[in-house]
Amino acid sequence: MSKERPLRSALVVLVLMTTAARAQSPAEQADVQFQRGKDLLSAGRIAEACSAFDEVQRLDPTPATLLNQANCRERNGELATAHRLFLEAARQTRAATDRASRSM
Repeated sequence: MSKERPLRSALVVLVLMTTAARAQSPAEQADVQFQRGKDLLSAGRIAEACSAFDEVQRLDPTPATLLNQANCRERNGELATAHRLFLEAARQTRAATDRASRSM
């Protein structure tokens, strides 16, 4: 019975953590992943950082995140992917600027 109690406690903690993670909005999850990506990049764990930025873009896509993805891919030696991401970020930025100037 004493072995069951720690297991039960660990299970309760795991369920609570999972529930709390689900309660976060996609934007909040993206913020957490973005910071994780920046920290991983600073630590030199580039491939893991790229994965974190990919998750940010999936959760809350923005041109700024595309730039972070592109930078990460470039640092990881994935030059063709980095180039494509830089071009997409530029395209999206131009499109947003064009829309903003038309509405003035």
